[in-house]
Amino acid sequence: MTDLNEAVKLGPDDYEAVFRRGCTWAVKGDLDKAVADYDAALKLDPAFAEARFNRALAYVAKDDMDRASADYREAVRYDPRTPDAYKAWGRSEDRQKREKAVDRLEAILQQAKDKAQARSQNGTKLHKEGDLAKAIAEYTSIGTLPALHRGLLQPRLGHRKQDDLPKAIADYTRAIRLDPKYVDAYANRGYAYYMQKDYERALADFDKILELDPSNARAKKSRELIVKLQSGE
Repeated sequence: MTDLNEAVKLGPDDYEAVFRRGCTWAVKGDLDKAVADYDAALKLDPAFAEARFNRALAYVAKDDMDRASADYREAVRYDPRTPDAYKAWGRSEDRQKREKAVDRLEAILQQAKDKAQARSQNGTKLHKEGDLAKAIAEYTSIGTLPALHRGLLQPRLGHRKQDDLPKAIADYTRAIRLDPKYVDAYANRGYAYYMQKDYERALADFDKILELDPSNARAKKSRELIVKLQSGE
């Protein structure tokens, strides 16, 4: 610990040294000091996924599951490895505790996903019924749930019917960044580009859908329509 304290003193901006000291505090069982060092490391580098994951583990040990799940969700966003890979990330001596912690965190994220999907389905129903204000409210509410885990954000489809296509496109693009295989997001962004008469970008999105799902009939039909428009038929 003396060496780590000296390393932090000599390099206060060395986020890895601060993180390593936090890990040592965690091993010693001083979770408050561990969290303080993880806080400092993340202040220096907010994208430091390993520090975020270890802080999540510390919060699990403190039974602060709200903060733990928030940190775990962010760790996955920055470093989208599998749950099993997260269980293996750390000291072998702590593997059993880590496995239990990750299982608890994954269960919380799954519950959030289920809630988000239910709201998404209700938003789609409201959208089809023409109640756009409520549809947007439902889709927007998903963003307040822990639903950003691995691309679960549902785009706000209602925006495209309210002459707010740029905002809709921004929503779809955000969803795609979170999950590059999110077919529905490509489909809705492609439609929004089509509504803007940006046929090149629309075509690119429908091509991407067919790359991910070659049998997607809707994408094939949309693509054919755009090609005809481009050729002046």
